[in-house]
Amino acid sequence: MLNKSLEELDGEDWGEPAYDSYVVRTCHALRRKPIGDLTTEELRLAINQNIGLQWLLPLAIERLRRDPFISGDFFEGDLLKAILTVPGTVWERHRDWQRDVHLIAKAFFSKASGQDDSWRKTCLPGIAAAYESFRQTCSQTAIDPP
Repeated sequence: MLNKSLEELDGEDWGEPAYDSYVVRTCHALRRKPIGDLTTEELRLAINQNIGLQWLLPLAIERLRRDPFISGDFFEGDLLKAILTVPGTVWERHRDWQRDVHLIAKAFFSKASGQDDSWRKTCLPGIAAAYESFRQTCSQTAIDPP
């Protein structure tokens, strides 16, 4: 599966971008790339755009298991923040992923105090808010954090 693109996996060819923006061009291009070759930034961007979640979330979760602070192009933890903002309907269907994300977040927050002051002031609050929203979504689907 890792050697297949999102176009191959979902059977949809989006064609050429109809709008000339960085996000649109990049999302079209990453759909043609084997998912195993996607960079962390490409994963973050696709997940933020809710593209190919059934294939990309497991990849993101695996990368986050290895390093909860893994980042794309913005800040340490930006991939975690991206998955925390995925729509609740996805988590309702994939409760095993919910548990994985809770464990990753637990590891992340246990190490967050070791980050520099600037990161803790600018990045951590947004990630913490995203996690709280994720926790509320999970509590509505009867999955408690471990």
